Amino acid sequence: MQKELRRKVLAIWSCIEILIKIGNLVIDSNSVLCRLWKTHTVRFDHGILNLQSHK
Repeated sequence: MQKELRRKVLAIWSCIEILIKIGNLVIDSNSVLCRLWKTHTVRFDHGILNLQSHK
């Protein structure tokens, strides 16, 4: 009975660990995407400003 319970707990725990790892990866990729998005939009804004100032 205890072995069964222990096995179930270990299985659940490993699932939780995998979910946490996936969650961390998603969070990391989101922050990287956010950073990329910000730098690209900033560059884009600067490009528009430069075009407007050249007129």
